[in-house]
Amino acid sequence: MFRRRRNRARAHSPGLPHVPVHLRGDPNDENEDPISRRQTRLTLANNQRFLNDKFNEAERIADHLELFFEKNPLWKFEKVVGHGHYGVAVRVGRTDVLPNRRVHRRLVLKRALNQQGQQELLNEIRWFNALRGSEHIVEMIASRNDVANVSASAQDPKKPGLFKTVADAFKPAPNPNRLRRPADPRWIEQELNLRGLAGYPVMVLEYLENGTLGRLIDRAVRHNAHLPNRLLWSLFLCMVRACVALAYPIGAYHNTPPVLETIPNGTEPSALTHGTLSVGNVMIGGVVNPQRHQEHNLVPVAKFIDLGEATDERGDGVVENLWHVSMLMKALITRNKEVLRGVPTPWHEEDFHLRTTAPELLVINGDNSYPNLDPELRDFLHRCLDNNIDFRPTLEQMLETTSRAVATKTAESYPFPLAVLESDDVIQTYLQHLIFDAETEEDQTARRQDEHELFHVFY
Repeated sequence: MFRRRRNRARAHSPGLPHVPVHLRGDPNDENEDPISRRQTRLTLANNQRFLNDKFNEAERIADHLELFFEKNPLWKFEKVVGHGHYGVAVRVGRTDVLPNRRVHRRLVLKRALNQQGQQELLNEIRWFNALRGSEHIVEMIASRNDVANVSASAQDPKKPGLFKTVADAFKPAPNPNRLRRPADPRWIEQELNLRGLAGYPVMVLEYLENGTLGRLIDRAVRHNAHLPNRLLWSLFLCMVRACVALAYPIGAYHNTPPVLETIPNGTEPSALTHGTLSVGNVMIGGVVNPQRHQEHNLVPVAKFIDLGEATDERGDGVVENLWHVSMLMKALITRNKEVLRGVPTPWHEEDFHLRTTAPELLVINGDNSYPNLDPELRDFLHRCLDNNIDFRPTLEQMLETTSRAVATKTAESYPFPLAVLESDDVIQTYLQHLIFDAETEEDQTARRQDEHELFHVFY
C-alpha cells in the first residue's frame, strides 16, 4: 500500500516540488505582483517538501510495525488505516479457533511520528481514559506511555493499572489457545507485545469496520443517492450523544460496558473541545444489539475518534462541538465534504430573524434544492447553525429533539412517495450499499487522495 504511494510522493522531488496549476499564478497577469507570486510558489514548495518528509516517515514506521508483527504468534499486521502529520495507525487481527466456530478479531494500533506527535498521542491517552464508557466515543483498550516509562492507565490512581502487583508482571504469558476478553488491557498489552515498542507512546483502539463519514459521502455521490431522513436523524443523534460524552466524561473502569450518554442533573458541563471534528474523524461501527440500545436497532453507531488536539482550555467546548456536528450534518445532506464554514444568510420565520450558515438548505420563493429533506430537520439545522449563539438550541434541546426524532419517526411519518424511501427495507438497502459493502477501488482512490492532499489522520 505504502510502497505505491512512495513513488508518487517523490515524483516531484528534483528541484522545486510540484505546485498545482491553479495555484501557480498567471505570469501574464499584469495586476499580479511577481514578488508575491514567487513567495506563494516558495511557500507551496516548502509545504510540499514538508508533506513528503512526513509521508516518508509514516511509511518507514508502518514498515517497522509490519516487521514487528511478523514475530507475533497471535496478532498479524493487516493494513495501514490512517496516517497524518503526527501519527500512523495500523490494523492488526487474530483468529481464534473454537470448537464450533472461528472468531476473527481486529484492533487498531496508533503510534506517533515525532515529538509533537508524541504529545498529541499522550493527550489522546489522557482524554480517552476520561471518556471511557461512552457508547459514542471510540474505545481505547490499552496504551503505553514509554516517554515516562509507565502505562497510561497507571497514571490515574482511580483507574486499574495493567499490573496490580509486582507479582502480576511475572505471571506466565497468556495461553494462545484460550479466548480472552476482547477489551482486557492486561492480555491485550501482553499479546500485542507493546513492551517491544518501548521508547514511544502507543495506543490500542477498538476497530470500527464501516469507515468514516467521508467515505459515506463519497459513496452517496458515486451512487447519486441522498441519505434518507431517518438515517440522517440517527447519525445526528449519535454525534449529539458524543458531544454529551465530551461535556460529561464518564471515566469508567476497563471492561465496563459502554452506556448511552445522558446529561446528569445539577452538573456543570466540562469545557472539553474535540478540536478536529471533520468527516474523517467520525467513524461508523457495527450494528449495536437492540437489546442494549433500542435507538441503534436499524442504523449502526457512529463514534468520535482522534482526540489528539482535544482541550478543555479553549472556552465553551459545548458550543464549539455542537457547531461542528451541525456542520457535519450539513455536509451529509449536501454531500459536500469541504463544508467547513458558510456565509450567514438572512432567514425569516414568524417574528424573529435568523442568520443561518446553511443557505443551501433554504427554501426561497419555492426553490427547494433538497425537496426530500424532512422540514423539521431542515428548520432545526438552521437554528443549530444560526450565526447568533443565543438563538441556537442548547445541548439539552439538541439531545431531546434528535432522540425524539429517532424514537418516533417511521416511514408513515412522511408523505407519499417519500414514505417509500423511509421504510426499514429501503434504509437497509442504503446501508448495505453506502456503509456495509466492502471497500472498493474507488473508495481506496478517494481515501488516498484525501490522505495525500489533506494529510489528516483518519483514525
